[in-house]
Formats: sequence, C-alpha cells, structure tokens
Amino acid sequence: MQSIQKYYIHSDYDKYLHQVFLFATFEGSTWVICCGEQPLKPELKQPIVSVFEGTEVYFFDIALMLDTIVALYQEGAYTIKPDRSGNYTPMLDVDSNLEKHIWEKLNPGIFN
Repeated sequence: MQSIQKYYIHSDYDKYLHQVFLFATFEGSTWVICCGEQPLKPELKQPIVSVFEGTEVYFFDIALMLDTIVALYQEGAYTIKPDRSGNYTPMLDVDSNLEKHIWEKLNPGIFN
C-alpha cells in the first residue's frame, strides 16, 4: 500500500487509495481490487486496477479476472514450454494478439 501511496501522492487517485485491497505486485506493478468508489470506470463496483506508470482498469471484477486468466491458457494465448533440457521454466510465451482478443471478449470495452 505504501508503494501506491508513494507513487500517487498528490494525484487525483489518492482519494480512493484507502478503499483498495492490494493483492499482487511484480517488478513495480501493483494490482488492487477497488472496494469503494473509483473514478476510472465508475460504473464498475469492484474492478481490478493495475497501478504502475499510471492506473488502468484491467478486469471488471475478480471473477472475470480469473475467467480471463483461465481462458488465456485454455485458448493458447499463454503457454509455458520446456527448455532445451526438457525442464519447464516459469517463462511464459505470449501470443499478444490472441491475448488482447480474449481479454476484450471477456471484459468488453476494457481498453476504451
């Protein structure tokens, strides 16, 4: 939470930072669930928001986030392949076009 507050101090978004649940961080990016009013997409009750070099709504809610992630793997947008020795590493192979298609199909208008 301190990283979000530090980044957005004196911004328009600091007014709702006390109403989020931080649940994931990676390389400086933070994902939060908004638990109160928020100005990004006010029609959404509990969107998943990415806070990094700006803020963006990534998913309409936690259920659609999980559905989207599962679909990304099931439909082949995300794959994990073995390395030359046959071991699986945590490196993800991403089909960006398919990823965006699936993301928008399950979260219509998310990038508008």
